[in-house]
Amino acid sequence: MVERSLETSRQAISRLRREIDEVLTPLVPGKKCALLDFPHHPNVGDLTIRVGSDRNAGDRAAANIRKQGKLTLAVGDRKSVAFARVRFECSVVLRPNMAFRIGPIGAAAFLT
Repeated sequence: MVERSLETSRQAISRLRREIDEVLTPLVPGKKCALLDFPHHPNVGDLTIRVGSDRNAGDRAAANIRKQGKLTLAVGDRKSVAFARVRFECSVVLRPNMAFRIGPIGAAAFLT
């Protein structure tokens, strides 16, 4: 394995894409799953940050997770893992930021 300090950006993105697949693939094959709060705008992180900081939304989420039964929550940072393990009655896994699943994009994409 390449030392992370020596990785190119493309190598890092490829590694993170593999990590996402390793975490999520066992959870999904042949099973029903739901993408919650699907973004309808270019900056997908804003919605998650806003909802995550709203206490009522957290209470509603906890109640819905409890009703759902068996559920796995895949979150993108250690702070969220700690929060979810205390707050929600479900399995919690850490996965890289889903933006890396898109893969590398060229500089030209930012110019259009």
